[in-house]
Parts: sequence; structure tokens; C-alpha cells
Amino acid sequence: MVDPQDLLVRNLIEALSQLERYTVLGLGSSISALVLSRPVRYGGTDMSVTVPGTFVAIDRELARTLLLAFCVLMGAMGSYAATSVNAIGAGLGSPALLAAACSYPTVGSSPYVGVRFIAALLPLVLAGLAVIRGSTTEAAGSWRSKLLWFSVLVPSYGATALALQASPCPTLWSGT
Repeated sequence: MVDPQDLLVRNLIEALSQLERYTVLGLGSSISALVLSRPVRYGGTDMSVTVPGTFVAIDRELARTLLLAFCVLMGAMGSYAATSVNAIGAGLGSPALLAAACSYPTVGSSPYVGVRFIAALLPLVLAGLAVIRGSTTEAAGSWRSKLLWFSVLVPSYGATALALQASPCPTLWSGT
């Protein structure tokens, strides 16, 4: 028979791993979207690009849109993983067991509150810059599309940031 505390510790470590994975993927997709929002300065034509996960070269604007959508998805999944970390941590009961499980090195278990905050908000900032910069094919007055992107980016990464700040893992300032 499996010990419930052992199962909770393993689930906490898995949730921390998933949170780390979603954070890194969100950061990578937001950086890529930002790079694709720059105008092309070579050759005079808009080059096609290949996005990981696609098998054919696609238009830069479509690639940027796919990367931003992926970034939103990673923020939402990160929020779910961070909320799971909080729920599992609350269920552990033993502060010593929680501290031992939180010694697994990830963004979500970092003893530095700033690391958690930056990891949650950096993809939002970079994706936001990609949205603001737009593309070379966007009309100057496309504020509706920018507002739509921000209406999905901000809640997904804002929820992740709030959940990470409420993490049950000890910080340097918590005294545990």
C-alpha cells in the first residue's frame, strides 16, 4: 500500500516540474514571437519561417500568432500547475516534509520571491512587446487585436504570478 504522504510529495515534485516546463516554454515562445515582430531588413521580401511543431514553412505573421497563442496556453497551464502546487503543499501538513519536497530546484520552489515573480511575468512582458510592436502587415489602428491579445495574456500570466507568490514552499523571508 502506498503511503499518502509519499504520494503527495511525489505529486508536489511533479507539479513543480510541470510548472517549470510551462514557464520555460512560455518564455521561449514569447521571445520567438518578439523576434518575429521585427520587420525584415534583408532581401526586401517577407520570409517564411518554420515553427517547431510545424512541418512546413509558414508566413511570419502566422508564426507570430501561433507562438503568441502557445504562450497564452503555457501561461494558463502554468497557472493550473502553480495552483496544484499550492493545494498539494497545503495538504502535506508537515512543515519538515514540505521543506524537503520544496528542495527540488525549480522556479516554483525558489527561495527567492523575485525569481518566482520574474519567471511568471517575463513571458507576459515579452509577449506584450511582441503584440505592441505588431507586424509589418498590421494596420496602424489595429488596437482591437492588441486589446484581444492582452485580454488573454494578462489573466493567464497574472494568475500564474499570484499562485506563485502564494506558494507553500518556504522563502528566505518566511523563516522556515
